[in-house]
Amino acid sequence: MMFQFYFKKMGSSETLKDLSQRKLSDLVERFVGANGLVRITFQTERNAQRVLCHLQGHNGQTFRASASSDNMYANLDAVAHKLESQLLKEKTKLQRTKGKQRVGLGTEAPALRLVSNNQSPSIKEDDNYFEFEDYESPLRHVH
Repeated sequence: MMFQFYFKKMGSSETLKDLSQRKLSDLVERFVGANGLVRITFQTERNAQRVLCHLQGHNGQTFRASASSDNMYANLDAVAHKLESQLLKEKTKLQRTKGKQRVGLGTEAPALRLVSNNQSPSIKEDDNYFEFEDYESPLRHVH
């Protein structure tokens, strides 16, 4: 997994780099794998501090999260929580689609009654049997 750090309108901080790697490495490895790319941008604007995180998986999926407040460390926690919820949602969505079985017409076997040659079928009043000789087809053969 690869981390890229960007600092806009502020000085570079090794503490923020280490903390963000520690917080996000477990999360990224657990869901995306070792081939993920994480871009984290730290920036300050007037009185607000902001953390932007862009996570790109090996299959091309991207996840983004951002947080803005007056505390950069709290922003980092919020971004990690947002990314975790996005990744969990995507994981459960994939599990649901993989777990679904295609249910369509003809998937169930029809109920058949087997009658041996030496026995005649027992016909009850509730059974819906009819004689084929008395049945006329609504379709006619064209000659």
